[in-house]
Amino acid sequence: MRYHRNQLLLLPITVLLYAPYSEAVEITPQQRPAVKAKEAPAASALEQKMGEVTVVGSRSERLVDLTSKSVSVITREQIKARPGVNIQALLDDVPGISYSRSGGLGGQMVVRGLNSNDPRMVMYIDGDRFRGRNTLEYNLIDPNQIERIEIIRGPASALYGSDAMNGVINIITRRAKGDVNGKFHLSPIVSSVSYNSVNNQPAGRVELAGVGNGVDMLLGFNGRRAGDYESPLGEVENSDFSSLGGDLRLGYTLMPGKRLELIGKIAEVETGRAGGIGGAPGLPKIKHRENPMRERYLKLGYADSSPILGLDSLDSSFYVRELYTAQNTENRTAANGNVTLSNSYVDGPIIWGGKLIGTKAWGNNLLTAGADFFHENRKGNKNDAMTYNSSGVVTSTTIRAQRNRDAEQTNVGIFAHNDWEPSPRWTVSTAGRLDYIRTTADGSPAVGENATLQQALANNLESIDKAATGSIGVIFKPVQQLHLVANAGTAFRAPATFEKFGSFTQAAVNNIANPDLQPETSVTYEAGARLRLPDFHADLTGFYSDYSDLIQIAPINATTRQRQNVGSAVIKGLELEGAYDLTKQLSLKFNAATTHGTNTRTGTPLVNVPPLNGMLALRYTSPEQGYYLEGASRWSIRKDRIDSAQERETAGYSVFSLYAGLDLGKWDKRLNKWRLTAGIENILDTPYRNAATFENMNFARGLANPLVEPGRSFLVGFTTEY
Repeated sequence: MRYHRNQLLLLPITVLLYAPYSEAVEITPQQRPAVKAKEAPAASALEQKMGEVTVVGSRSERLVDLTSKSVSVITREQIKARPGVNIQALLDDVPGISYSRSGGLGGQMVVRGLNSNDPRMVMYIDGDRFRGRNTLEYNLIDPNQIERIEIIRGPASALYGSDAMNGVINIITRRAKGDVNGKFHLSPIVSSVSYNSVNNQPAGRVELAGVGNGVDMLLGFNGRRAGDYESPLGEVENSDFSSLGGDLRLGYTLMPGKRLELIGKIAEVETGRAGGIGGAPGLPKIKHRENPMRERYLKLGYADSSPILGLDSLDSSFYVRELYTAQNTENRTAANGNVTLSNSYVDGPIIWGGKLIGTKAWGNNLLTAGADFFHENRKGNKNDAMTYNSSGVVTSTTIRAQRNRDAEQTNVGIFAHNDWEPSPRWTVSTAGRLDYIRTTADGSPAVGENATLQQALANNLESIDKAATGSIGVIFKPVQQLHLVANAGTAFRAPATFEKFGSFTQAAVNNIANPDLQPETSVTYEAGARLRLPDFHADLTGFYSDYSDLIQIAPINATTRQRQNVGSAVIKGLELEGAYDLTKQLSLKFNAATTHGTNTRTGTPLVNVPPLNGMLALRYTSPEQGYYLEGASRWSIRKDRIDSAQERETAGYSVFSLYAGLDLGKWDKRLNKWRLTAGIENILDTPYRNAATFENMNFARGLANPLVEPGRSFLVGFTTEY
């Protein structure tokens, strides 16, 4: 095994976890794990930002302004304001993040220039990792189930381990609210009903909430169904989807501060890839669908916020997730007119994992330390195919068989994070982590493995990787209103099972395994400033990331290819976000980001990296009348820095939308806690494409290559809180 120079670069920093502290000081309330206050309905954008609690920044609850990392939070209020949209569209409004669309529901996130199709960004749900579907996981989540979304932009491997090279997205789901010490009562409610005109999409969620006698229970059922969406240039075929799901979050408070929790979930989704990765150039050339994709999930957790085992708090969990996906593709790209129908059945993976995290305030420090793990059991894909010619005569068939070997991967990590406040002007955050990853493959050859493929795995069915990562962050406040921030951190991505042991033959070319494949690594530097005035706040961050040992498919000879550590890249950029309360009723929100990526081996630009883009929104709120109005513009300049062999230029755009909300209880007490929300997105029906969206350069640009974004859309929704 080896440690890369970037992995070792920041390890000495972790000694600061045990740095001596000044005599002065008693731990401040802000240094202790923060408790999220009840959100005031009429809170301004600025008040919401200042009072928001983040878990992702240190894996324990901290106020945003006490976290040196670049963190954004999407609140429950923001989610309710956009009925009928998917999670990717919500994330698209965060600076440094873009939505690489593949259809009406699906697609990947591009975070600081890298697409999540290559897992260099991780998603967590309620603090536990979602593993197994890095391109499809967002499709399985009901937006109305979410309390808030926390996002780290930048490296986080020192806390979250493998794949957290470019960011972390942590989705916090809702739970029943009320007095758990009172008498138990049940409340059945229609939590949300919405409609989106652009794809004729009705959606809804019903819940049964119970609170009392120490119990909090939230049982929910959700459904969505949508047709093909309309773009300004026409209907986008094969962009339809449907989803059904149920979830349970059941908690029991054993005594004050001690809570046992059970979370369960089932979901089933059918969706078409109209374009994007796996779908471009779209119909009539390619029709790709997931039908169905299923998730089964069960988690047991225990949280203790009272002193225990010498710690101030303890958080632990164990979970099991099982996934299944059937994919079918109709391919009409052959020059001779042949049509190939193929199916792939991905049975699994089954993942089980968990965490144990404790916090301890000591002197003027807050230490968070723990361990986490996951084990992934991935069966080899099963495939079948049939090809027929232009006359409809079948020319070849392939029976269903498993064509990849079974493989398993286990990852165990230990980590520590310390926030040290030597004086009111300084906060120093350090983190360090060690990871052990074991990947194995089944010894029995899969169907179709020839001698070349078998030889690559003959005596090497196990691989061990070790990684050490570290980070340091500093907040300096020369005055209370100005925070200067700097961060440096290393990160890594361990090769997945299919990357180390995936062997197959395609069009007479052998793609052979590489058990000696090493982890990708990176080092990132950030510097920025945060301005905090009574009515105005803004965050500006600049970053520089150097990526090494990137995994790419490389030719060995005319008939053999293999994944190897041959890539390197540099990505740099600027990110800005903020809010300005012009008056008590009128507020302005804004963000912007620019990213510049270069393949340092070839000197060419990285593909699908968004140019300068951003959002501007003006909102008027009348707490007395219980309504708000908001106008928003999402914009991008032209993308002309491209690798012409892999992408084409993308035009700039400015898209205008209007949103409104009304608390119905202000007008009729019988409708207390009901909210009506409505919106018109892309009011001018502007045709545009997101520069992050993948296109197939073998075909002409068209409606689905790359995908044109949805046109004018009318949104309406009713939501309630209990």
